[in-house]
Amino acid sequence: MSVLSIPSPAAAEIKGRLRPTDADGAPPTTELLPRIDVVVAFWNESKLIAPKVRNLLALDYPPELLRFIFVDGGSTDESMLVAKLSAKGDKRFAWLSCPGRGKTAQLNMAMDHATAPWLLVTDADARLPTETLRSMIGAADRSEKIGLVGVRCYPRHAIGADRAHWSLWNTIRKVENVFGCATALGPCYLIRRAAFGGWPKSVIADDVFASLEINRTGARAILSDVLVIERRAPSGLLALVWHKLRKARAVVREFLRFLPRSLEFGWKSCPIFLFRAIALLLGPFAILTMIGWLAITFPFATLAGAGAFIVLAGPAGRRAQVVQKAARAPLLMVMLSIVLVVAIATCAFVRSKPEFCRWKQEEM
Repeated sequence: MSVLSIPSPAAAEIKGRLRPTDADGAPPTTELLPRIDVVVAFWNESKLIAPKVRNLLALDYPPELLRFIFVDGGSTDESMLVAKLSAKGDKRFAWLSCPGRGKTAQLNMAMDHATAPWLLVTDADARLPTETLRSMIGAADRSEKIGLVGVRCYPRHAIGADRAHWSLWNTIRKVENVFGCATALGPCYLIRRAAFGGWPKSVIADDVFASLEINRTGARAILSDVLVIERRAPSGLLALVWHKLRKARAVVREFLRFLPRSLEFGWKSCPIFLFRAIALLLGPFAILTMIGWLAITFPFATLAGAGAFIVLAGPAGRRAQVVQKAARAPLLMVMLSIVLVVAIATCAFVRSKPEFCRWKQEEM
């Protein structure tokens, strides 16, 4: 006899133990699951939109509790036609065309048409595991104060520097999750509609704005244990640099939007918000200053270090795995940083005090 068929009170207890008990919490039963509206804002995604539709249809969630809202931002290709053909007449799909350009306008249009208590925002190039919705709802079900649930994200095809960035960023977000102020990622995040009023027209980074606004209103933003795969990533180091600069500009803009209202954040969220704002605003200048000082003081060592970075951050493969594994070990990164700082300080001291590195000549 299987465990689940034991006709006794102990069976329910044993069955409960078989359900997930990790940080996501146990997923609710079908009778307790809420309705979810899944929003996909797209533009010229004819190559990715069909796999996206199939990916959403494969999600493990009661079909009667799901609705899919696809919003076209003025595509010039056949994205909308391809998406409709892939849906095969499924009545749960709603097809909208947004007159305004930009993802923010598309999301606001979708939110106006949404009726479910939860809104899942996901990109066309994001591939969600089948358990995504149950896991995220299970995490949100732990408290009514939870207004946003994010996921971990990782690119499927990326160069070493990009893989290292995602690994490090996922680690940082785990720390934020402890305080209930995790930053959502655009490829996939879940919003409680009652805790969120929408995006202002000037918003560029919709995920960052949603996370900060949720925290500002007193709700919590947490992470589930879902790992979403992003199908699209910069293919070269130069493309990666420009991509990150564009993303950084959008993120900094959202933090500057909330900076005058930082005192409206809770006592847990406010220090984290201020730390992230200071790091975003001053971090790049500190890094540039350090690189400039190294270039002036140790020009050959700086060139060697830059060359090593380019080699490691280049094509994916064995060299990229070195960067990836290093970024997954925060303690190792901290230790290496300390060693580097000590080495630089020692070299600077020796350079300023040459008498300490000279052997005393014996008097003849």
